[in-house]
Amino acid sequence: MSKPVGTLKILDTNLVLLDQHGTRVWWTNRTSTNLMKSLVTGELLDSGNFVLRYFNNDSSTGCLWQSFDFPTDALVSNMKLGFDAKSNINRVLESWRSSDDPSSGEFTYGVERHELVQSVTRKKGLPTFRSEPWKIKNESGNFTYVTYNITIVLQRRVEAVNLGSKTTTIVETRRSYFTA
Repeated sequence: MSKPVGTLKILDTNLVLLDQHGTRVWWTNRTSTNLMKSLVTGELLDSGNFVLRYFNNDSSTGCLWQSFDFPTDALVSNMKLGFDAKSNINRVLESWRSSDDPSSGEFTYGVERHELVQSVTRKKGLPTFRSEPWKIKNESGNFTYVTYNITIVLQRRVEAVNLGSKTTTIVETRRSYFTA
């Protein structure tokens, strides 16, 4: 949008942003033809998550879209990073194009799982940094999970982020436990 004037609407089952001329500049791109007769509402939760919900005549309800599935350049409490196989969404943080242009930039940061889980920073899609694996199988066959404690230090002349780690051995391996 060239001017900071726009309209946010719910059309069919989509959240749509229109510019000052009524031209669509962004939308959620949901194709739910079976929900066209449902009541669709938008709700801004206390967490900051904007949720598009549907309500059917048979009292069923559900989430069509939520902003926390599409993080931008900031990760807030209760947001997730990584690939969700159920929804086929890969959640990554994206840099701004420039300090005054919030469109997608060259850098992304996310969590990837191939054989091992690790965090990856990419520039133009190419990996520039990979963390150590988050899960290691020890000699006894149990998995050891690495959890990170993130500390942000803001002082008069020092701005730093401290990423510490500790390991926890998990005998039960049906669930993955990650904390940040």
